[in-house]
Amino acid sequence: MALIQVNLEEMNLLLVDDSRTDRLILKSILKEVGVGLVRQAENGEDALEQLKTFPADLVICDLHMDPMDGIEFTRRVRDPGKSPNPILPVLMVTADSTPERVQEALGAGINGFMSKPVKPDTLRRQITGLFSRPMIFVRVEGRLIPLRTGARPDAEVEGAAKQPKKAAGNSAAPPKRAAAAAGR
Repeated sequence: MALIQVNLEEMNLLLVDDSRTDRLILKSILKEVGVGLVRQAENGEDALEQLKTFPADLVICDLHMDPMDGIEFTRRVRDPGKSPNPILPVLMVTADSTPERVQEALGAGINGFMSKPVKPDTLRRQITGLFSRPMIFVRVEGRLIPLRTGARPDAEVEGAAKQPKKAAGNSAAPPKRAAAAAGR
């Protein structure tokens, strides 16, 4: 199955990492792959505050940050009672890729995981892959978690994020404010 081309130039992305150097490197790579607007946050708390006013289409976050790490940040994003967009795609990019940490991040509700160092082509494929298929979420312990193979069959299906819109030239724009697609 061929992936839909995603128009990265129209994407609003929030980059969350407590390392200024890592943010600069990732921002440079994101610009290289064609991402339009990249906003930066130093940690999960700063990112949550920015999400109140910034219509992000995607968050890329690190795992280890102070005072709020990427796992807790993702848990809070997935809380429909507190988050402006609980189905916002979250891609975790970190140097800590032990199986235990990956499972913990998946349990918190990330949509994808990448190990540092990041290569531009790999990052582009990860981002476009997130938007090339519908995102279905289930409610687990009060949070919305992306449905994956092996998900609990009795979990309550909460809704699907809108698939990218087809644009001229067989490209698709990422959904703007995916929460609107779910009627939030």
